[in-house]
Amino acid sequence: MKVKLYRIMKNWFILNLLLTGFLFGIIFSFGFLGASCSREGSSSLSFASSVDITKLPEEYKYAYSLQKVLNEVAEKVSPTVVNIKSEDVVEYTYRDPFYKFFEDDEFFRRFFDLPNVPKERKYRQVIPSLGSGFIISKDGYILSNLHVIRPAGKIAKNIIVTVLKSGKEYKAKVVGYDEETDIAVLKIEPKEDLPVAVLGDSDKVRVGDFAIAIGNPFGLNGTFTFGTISAVNRDIQGNVFSKYIQTDAPINPGNSGGPLVNIFGEVIGINTMIISPNQFGQAGNVGIGLAIPINTAKKVIKQLIEKGKVERGYIGVSITEIDDDTRKELGLPKGVGVLVSRVEPGSPAEKYGIKQGDIIVEVDGITIKSFSDLLDKIASKSPGENVKIKVFRDGSYITVDVKVTSRPSSSEIAEKTEGGKPSGDTVEYRGIVVSSNPNGSGVIVVEVKEESDFSGILQKGDVIVEINNKKINNLSDFSEFARQNKDQKRFLIKFYRGNMLIIRGFSTK
Repeated sequence: MKVKLYRIMKNWFILNLLLTGFLFGIIFSFGFLGASCSREGSSSLSFASSVDITKLPEEYKYAYSLQKVLNEVAEKVSPTVVNIKSEDVVEYTYRDPFYKFFEDDEFFRRFFDLPNVPKERKYRQVIPSLGSGFIISKDGYILSNLHVIRPAGKIAKNIIVTVLKSGKEYKAKVVGYDEETDIAVLKIEPKEDLPVAVLGDSDKVRVGDFAIAIGNPFGLNGTFTFGTISAVNRDIQGNVFSKYIQTDAPINPGNSGGPLVNIFGEVIGINTMIISPNQFGQAGNVGIGLAIPINTAKKVIKQLIEKGKVERGYIGVSITEIDDDTRKELGLPKGVGVLVSRVEPGSPAEKYGIKQGDIIVEVDGITIKSFSDLLDKIASKSPGENVKIKVFRDGSYITVDVKVTSRPSSSEIAEKTEGGKPSGDTVEYRGIVVSSNPNGSGVIVVEVKEESDFSGILQKGDVIVEINNKKINNLSDFSEFARQNKDQKRFLIKFYRGNMLIIRGFSTK
């Protein structure tokens, strides 16, 4: 028994000895390997030398050149950009909730021990605004958007400008602003000369050009974003004096008023707005940013600095654009002329002989092809200047000299229109149903059927006054025309929509 136990212990001793040796071997091996790795690793951690730009592969050189250009633009333009903080206080009045339920019941007022609770309460709310701008003169004139300094519908009382280059803050004064273009000029009083942005030529901007936006989105000062020009002359409803530059360079809240620049560091636009789905009430960039062309700004900057406001020429006409089919029926050249649909009573246009129904074809010898053409030419005149307007009237051309006056605000120009109500019998012709006009001559359209030849041209409430050069004074005139022109395929129709005269020429199948 003892012999057997001795053998077992001997075998365990030998086995343990072998295992111990094996483990030491492993540890030694790993230790050696680790030391080796450590030595190799220490040499591999030495940093590689930077790229030798003189030996760049050809395919990298163009990218590197563009990168250098962007670096230079940032260095050139960023110091001219400013951060603009403004705030205003709005006072609201609301009816006390107590009165909503109990009104003037004296019993309830005394029951709740509130005998002197006012019927109305007032509270004040601070409305902040954060935006951008850029320096246009070394003595401190700054260009920005009007909405940046008008957060609550009126000019903010407290406007603070921070110059990004120095970090210095200044209290800014509003020199002037223009509601029509959403442009404002501010002034600060620096003790030293400031860096000035170079204003470029936005008329030279082309789709596909590189574009750089610099500003303070969400308060992140000096943010630089890069993209391209997506479109030019973008027409946004409601703004008649500015056709926007569209870019996909990321623009966000806070960029408003900052510069949009080209790769030469020249300002080509003022970043103004974005088009966004506006989810959850917060607008965000989706690749559609809009900037006011800098040439538009140039037209107003001087007046704002000198006068504090912008004066534009005005003659007092409402204009409707006409298509080439209508021009053909009238005998006008393709693409030329706009229709005077209304002449404002007492306006320069009425005084000097412009008539409703005239087709304006030239202003001071310049061909007029669109409403924008006419607006630009007239608005560029100073009040008191004379302008030669060539019109097409009753088959012949007439030139009228008109002295322009100062343009009222858009809200003053806005006019109310009221249509008449049909009365008496009706007549149907080619899918339109008309009735007598109780307010004067012509006939009122009371229905336009879907299959009508006039569908898409006339609408309910329009007043037809002439078809194919035949005056329509009443329902009898219209009935006679309908009888004599059952198979007519070409039409030139004059009608009123509200107080606006419209002329449309078209052909049917």
